[in-house]
Amino acid sequence: MWLIIWRYKIKPTSQQKFYEYYNENGHWVWLFRKHPGYIITKLYQDQHDSCIFLTFDYWRSLKDFELFKQDYAIEYQKIDDDSNSLTETEQLVIAAEVNLL
Repeated sequence: MWLIIWRYKIKPTSQQKFYEYYNENGHWVWLFRKHPGYIITKLYQDQHDSCIFLTFDYWRSLKDFELFKQDYAIEYQKIDDDSNSLTETEQLVIAAEVNLL
């Protein structure tokens, strides 16, 4: 399984809109679900700083994720462009193969 974790510091006024893009039924997940290699996304909010979020995106494999990005490059870029204004920072924490057994 391939896991990608992103860390976001959102603008304080962007929380509602951020959820629309990043929650388990948001714009990103809607796009991810188009590819059969996508498994699930989990969104976590920091307990001490309400502007810090982590997303955990699970894919069957790195190859599936790469194929998704290739097949949906235009839609991916549009959602990325649309959601960039919601965050102060966005950081890739890790992209790694994981075994959850």
